[in-house]
Amino acid sequence: GDQVWAYHPDKAMPAPPVTGWKVPYDGPVDPTFSIQPRDAGVVNGQAKEQKAAEQHTPAAQAVGYGVPPTASPVQYAQQPGPPPQQPRDNQQERRKKQEEEAKRKQQLESKRRLEEQARQRIEDAKRKEEEVLRQKEEEAKKKKEAEEKRRLEHKATLAIRRVVQKVKIATPETFPELQKELQEVLAQELENAGAQRQRMTEESDKGLEHARRRIEQINEQRRKEQEKKEAEDRKRMEANEKTQKIIKELTDLVDGAEDRVKKLKEAAIPLDEDEGLSVEDVERTAASIEKAGLEAKAMTKNCTDFILEKSPQIKEPEPGIQDPASPSPGESTSELKQILAQLLNRINECSLEIDNAVQAARGAKEKAVKRAAARDATKAMEAIFTLYDKDEDDMLSKREVRAFSKGQYGFAIPEDVMERIWHNLVEDDDRGVRLERFREMRVTIGIARERARDTRRRNLREEKERILRELKASLMERITEVALAVDVADEECCAAEKLVGPMLQQAKTMCSSDMAALADQTHERIEATRTAVHAAQHDFSCLSEGCDERFEADLKAFLNAEAKLLEMRIGRMEARTVRATNLLARFREKAKRKELLDLEQLKVDAVKVLRYYQQFDGWKTVEELFKLLDSDANGEISEEEFVHFFTEAEKEFL
Repeated sequence: GDQVWAYHPDKAMPAPPVTGWKVPYDGPVDPTFSIQPRDAGVVNGQAKEQKAAEQHTPAAQAVGYGVPPTASPVQYAQQPGPPPQQPRDNQQERRKKQEEEAKRKQQLESKRRLEEQARQRIEDAKRKEEEVLRQKEEEAKKKKEAEEKRRLEHKATLAIRRVVQKVKIATPETFPELQKELQEVLAQELENAGAQRQRMTEESDKGLEHARRRIEQINEQRRKEQEKKEAEDRKRMEANEKTQKIIKELTDLVDGAEDRVKKLKEAAIPLDEDEGLSVEDVERTAASIEKAGLEAKAMTKNCTDFILEKSPQIKEPEPGIQDPASPSPGESTSELKQILAQLLNRINECSLEIDNAVQAARGAKEKAVKRAAARDATKAMEAIFTLYDKDEDDMLSKREVRAFSKGQYGFAIPEDVMERIWHNLVEDDDRGVRLERFREMRVTIGIARERARDTRRRNLREEKERILRELKASLMERITEVALAVDVADEECCAAEKLVGPMLQQAKTMCSSDMAALADQTHERIEATRTAVHAAQHDFSCLSEGCDERFEADLKAFLNAEAKLLEMRIGRMEARTVRATNLLARFREKAKRKELLDLEQLKVDAVKVLRYYQQFDGWKTVEELFKLLDSDANGEISEEEFVHFFTEAEKEFL
């Protein structure tokens, strides 16, 4: 078991001590471990043997009392000794009986004394109880008399204080009556106040004095309130006059805004009537209307700003001193509210009418501009018709139509279009297109021109689609190559994860050297994975390089659609590589900690081995132990000697 060696530091005792043994040798004192010799002869015999062993054994001289590893403490206590001596045992038995008899007599004497003391205590307690009862009866009688006296005093003082309290809160109107009541209650109850008589007299005097001061304060407060009320009445009258003045100013501003709205409406009348205005005339009229609208809005804004500025000064009439002929306060308040509401409604109506007038003017302007533009367009079209009507016959011949199309649009009319124009727009008796059908001719020519443009655009689009198909096919081949690189990187990543996955679990059972080797192997695998991932990323980033600028947008859209999965896989592999690196770092940290623990344990085991050899076959000094390790006796312990010693040393006891 663990108790292979017991040690006691006390070397002066003639026999092994009973307690105080350290178990094991270098451990703490074990309080449960004890040695009991069977008789004195055994103890003396063991002491002599122990003393002789101490004189002839160097280890015992250095250590003290000890129990050898080959014998447990219990066996040491049970070693046989000489036979006991019978006469000496009889003397001890007689001495023991005498001590027990003396002890029994002492216990009986103690019991008698305790009973006597208990009886004496009971008699003393009975006498004290009778004395206490007598004192309580006397105290109860005195207390009853004092209680009756206090009751009468309390009743009298309560009646007096009740009236004094009423006097203290008296008003100028009730003070005389309360003063008379106080005099009456003093005459009736003051004699019953007893020890409180003087105090009640003082409280009555103080209550009267307090009431007089309070009445003076009430009168002064009433005078100040009256003066304050008169001042407030004057302020209310001034505020009412100021409010009426502000209302008058606001009314004048609203009247001016309404006049401006009327002028705005009058300025918009020419746009509603078709008077043959030109575009310039319409623009000038619309500008004047806009200007008038801004001026009207500025005036309405002045009204609202005036209200915001003066609203803190506009106060409702308050009750106060006023002319008897004026309306009541409630009627004045209602009238002011109605006036303000009417003014606000007028301001809102002005704003609404301004907005409506301006919007209507803008709509009328658009219509007038369209009419004027139509007139101008008609004049321009007539001028163009006249320009290309070289023979001045009011008709455009085929030659003149071709000249018009070439000069105006830069478009050569195909024969089929010309035939369609002549079939649909030229009468049988006419020699060309008249002015009335000139607009339709222009539309027909425009349609033909757009069809020609559509044909060119379609050809360009088809050519572009053909080139894009070829570029996409080439790009798809490159995407396939990148996909192969991504697959290789994915395989490397899976291999690294397969190594890293169980590493933290393996760290619980692996030694530090195996952990370091596994960490280096895994690091190489992770670096290979990172290289493969970077190569795949580089190949993927090169997909969009070298694209024709004309088709760059289309190719990028195609690449985003086709290579999105590859991009997601590469992104996930980067995260997986980082995770594997983090797990490897944690594994290396565990390996370092385990290496430190192994070194510490190795140090402990080495110390144990040295101690074992120091104590084996007799105690060895440090110099002897040094010589044991220094095999070549050159005064130094080399690394080879140190390793050889611990390699060949006995380690089964560890």
